[in-house]
Amino acid sequence: MLSRHWWSLPRKEKEITVYSFSIPHDFLGIPRPFELLCADTRSDDQENAKHLEESSFNPCGTLPNGHTYWRHSLKVTVSTTQPILENLSTPIQPSERLIYRTLKTPLDVEPLYSIRKQSEAMKLLGHHFPDQNSDRTRKVLLAEQSDLEKVQYGIFLKEKDGREGELIGYGGVNAFKGTWPSLFYVFKKEHWNYGYGTEFVKAFMIFWWSLPRKDVQLRVLYSSIDFREKPKVTELIVADTNKYNERSIKVLQKAGFDECGEYVRADTIYWRYPPFHV
Repeated sequence: MLSRHWWSLPRKEKEITVYSFSIPHDFLGIPRPFELLCADTRSDDQENAKHLEESSFNPCGTLPNGHTYWRHSLKVTVSTTQPILENLSTPIQPSERLIYRTLKTPLDVEPLYSIRKQSEAMKLLGHHFPDQNSDRTRKVLLAEQSDLEKVQYGIFLKEKDGREGELIGYGGVNAFKGTWPSLFYVFKKEHWNYGYGTEFVKAFMIFWWSLPRKDVQLRVLYSSIDFREKPKVTELIVADTNKYNERSIKVLQKAGFDECGEYVRADTIYWRYPPFHV
C-alpha cells in the first residue's frame, strides 16, 4: 500500500502552505498540524473515492474546482495503560435485566446463529453478509475463543427467578493489538429499542475498568487524545458509529462516551471514554 511506504520514509522539518480545512482539529477546535498525505478526486469519481476510503483516507473538504479533498494521517505513539487480559477470569456482574457470560461451543452455537443470521444485526457490526448456516457460526466462535486480545460476552435475558434466559446479543471489545480497544455490541432485531444496549455498555464498563493494568505504548488516532496530557495520556476505550445510527449514538452518550474531534472515515463518528475534560 502506497500510504504505508510513504510513512516509512525518513522525515525532515518543513513549512508548507496548505488548505486550512485540511488541518485536523482536536475536540476543543484547536488546529493540530500533523503531517498529512492528501489526494483529490472529482465529485463524480466513485471508484477512486472508494479506493481512498478503503485505504483509510478521509474526505476533509471541497477544493475550488469542486473536487473532493482527502487526507490520511500518521498515528501518534502514546504512553498509557491497558488491562492485563492473560488468564482473564473476572465475570461481568449481572445487571437489572441481563446476565453476561463467555460463549461456549457447542452449547451456544445455535443461539448465536439466531443472531448472526440476521442481516440487520450483522450490518451494524460492519459485516455485509450474515452467517448462512450454524457451521459458519461455530467456526467464527472457535476463532474468537482463541483470540487472546478479544474480550467477548454473551448477553442473556434474566428470568424472573434470576436464571439465565434467551441469548439476545453479544458484545465486548475487539482485538486492539497496539491501539485503543474498540467497544462493540449487537442484539437481535427483536430486542432493539428496549434499552438493553445502554444496560450492557454500562455493565461492561464497570467490569473493564475493574481489571488490573499494565503500562504500554500504543499508536492511536490523534483525534482521540487530549494534547494537554503529557507525557502519559489517559487510557481509553473507543467506539465508532455510523452518524445516522441514532440508537447507538444514544447508547454511547448515555454511557458517558464523548465524540472525538474527527471522523475516522466518511459517515462515521469516533467516540472515547473517559470523556474529555474541558
